[in-house]
Amino acid sequence: MSALTSTCSAGSDKYGYLPFYVDMNTYQPNWDKLTHMVYFFSDCDSNGNVLQPRNYGNFLNAKNQTKAHGKMFEIAIWNADPAVIDNILAYHQDEFADNIVKTLQNEGAEGVILDLEYPEYYNTVTGELNAPLIESFIQKLDEKMNAANPDYELGIAIGWASDLVPQMSSKKLNEHVDKVIFMAYDYHGYVGAKSGANSPYNDPKNWDVIESVNYISQFYDKDKIIIKLPFYCYDSVTSSGLKGSTVKSIRSIPLTKTLTNSKKYNVTWDSASHTPWYKYQKDGKYHQVWFDNARSL
Repeated sequence: MSALTSTCSAGSDKYGYLPFYVDMNTYQPNWDKLTHMVYFFSDCDSNGNVLQPRNYGNFLNAKNQTKAHGKMFEIAIWNADPAVIDNILAYHQDEFADNIVKTLQNEGAEGVILDLEYPEYYNTVTGELNAPLIESFIQKLDEKMNAANPDYELGIAIGWASDLVPQMSSKKLNEHVDKVIFMAYDYHGYVGAKSGANSPYNDPKNWDVIESVNYISQFYDKDKIIIKLPFYCYDSVTSSGLKGSTVKSIRSIPLTKTLTNSKKYNVTWDSASHTPWYKYQKDGKYHQVWFDNARSL
């Protein structure tokens, strides 16, 4: 399922995330392993409008094939601009909620994953805390979705550093969401950070997936938490070939390419993060690639 950017599960629910640039005419997931397919993504603007899903032809194909296989089809609505998020929360909560419901109805989707990365602690428009504004919006959205169709599913996406985004950690949100998509990746690898596992597990010295889940379980029911694992990794240019060296630049690469490349290099098993990685040199620069395989997953 390498064309999926990630896969995630909670209990009997198993989700695949299909990025907008993947054409299902040339790629098929293992449908037997999935209960849901999420199309990533539709954007939103500062007035609360929901834009047409990116690469609409791929969207329609994904929807039709998902439903033909008897799986639930959902849309991720994404935005990573704090100014846009703040303006929606301050002035356009009702419009945004109404437009999400209209999108589900018009596009024939059965649920939404709201992926806002990430609201600021204080709203830059009103100066008040964002947490109560988020709680107010999610309650409105839940009520409007239930009124339109009680079978609609509402999910929210939260990042691994949830302790740093307390406005998304709320027992009040738990009352209104069906699923919490926990993005269990990007722990290391970004520019300026130390090299290490993209999705570390049970690391005795560093914050990892287990600690993140334990943290968010204080706010959300465990049977709602879906752990989203990456089917991509980073090829990082680093200051040296050693684990924990400084990341200078990165590029994302598919897991299939990584697994193929790993056969050319010495793969090291990192016993702390329980993940494999390899290193190589090109044009005088050190590269590190930390990834997941059957053993780490």
